[in-house]
Amino acid sequence: MILATTSEFYDFIEHNKQWIEGVRVTSCQEVGFNDMEGTKYEYGVKIITKQGWKNKQIKVSINSSYLEISELSDTDFLKEYIENLAIL
Repeated sequence: MILATTSEFYDFIEHNKQWIEGVRVTSCQEVGFNDMEGTKYEYGVKIITKQGWKNKQIKVSINSSYLEISELSDTDFLKEYIENLAIL
């Protein structure tokens, strides 16, 4: 499985959006904390493609310091953030 940063994930979606029907977060894992970057998360993301193309699964790495404050739990907010980042 490919590990991508948030910007790489966004660039991939933008570059291939003509073949993509949707994006779904399949898993969430907190992988550590860093004083400079905050909490680090890795998300399993399934990219659902149009018929005739293979679906893809990737991991997206994101740091909490780059996110807006939310009333949702961190994992719920991040799932929503990743899925909204990929709205076509």
